[in-house]
Amino acid sequence: MMCQGSTIRHTSLFGPSLSPRIFTRHLCGAGTDVFAVLFYVIANAYKDTIELNPKLVANILGCTPERVQDAIDRLCLPKPQGGSAKTDSSILERVGQWQYRICTGAL
Repeated sequence: MMCQGSTIRHTSLFGPSLSPRIFTRHLCGAGTDVFAVLFYVIANAYKDTIELNPKLVANILGCTPERVQDAIDRLCLPKPQGGSAKTDSSILERVGQWQYRICTGAL
C-alpha cells in the first residue's frame, strides 16, 4: 500500500509541526529509540524522502544498528486504528534498500 501525504512543511521555528497525537496515540509507549529515529528523520528529510542506513544512524544516535532497525520497522507499521484502502497510515514507507518515503499525513 502506498502512503498518502505531501512533503514535510517547515511551519515552526523548530521544523515541521507535529500533531501531539503522535505522542499519545500512534507511538505511545514506543520507546526512546523510535522517537530518536523519528526526529532524525524529521531533521534530515529531503522533501518527503529519507535514507536510513541503520549502521550510520546507530553511530549518530549512540545505539546499536539492531535497535535502529527495530525503530524503523515500528515507524513502518500501520497505525493501530488502521488505514484506508488508499493508505496504510504508517509514518514511513520503504521504497528501496535504505530509502523511505515519509507519509506526512501520519505525522
